[in-house]
Amino acid sequence: MKISIAFFLLAVTVVLDEVHGQAEEEIVPIVDLEIVDLEGRPVLPVLPFEPCFAWIRPIPRCPANERYTCCRPCIEPACRTRIVCVKCRSCTAGCVCIDGYIRSTPGGRCIPIAQCRKIEIFF
Repeated sequence: MKISIAFFLLAVTVVLDEVHGQAEEEIVPIVDLEIVDLEGRPVLPVLPFEPCFAWIRPIPRCPANERYTCCRPCIEPACRTRIVCVKCRSCTAGCVCIDGYIRSTPGGRCIPIAQCRKIEIFF
């Protein structure tokens, strides 16, 4: 039993090192999958592997145009603040915008990037 727990912890450590860029090898980006439910409706894309999914059950649901991740940035880009230069001390699990979407305002809903200009006109 002690050996299997030690092996599991070693495997998790190796995976976390690779996911968070601490491994020596270059990480190949994972492409979002297009998934549909039994009725053929699109389901929000989910990365094939997220380390925290091993111990989080059930996997939390996210609002439209977002996906759950084990390590989200402490500040997510938004229409008016697209470039974020803040170093986070640690990452937290939570929902982030899917590719091609951005927060309308900090902490706001995720909208297509092309809609940012329409929102900025009203400010």
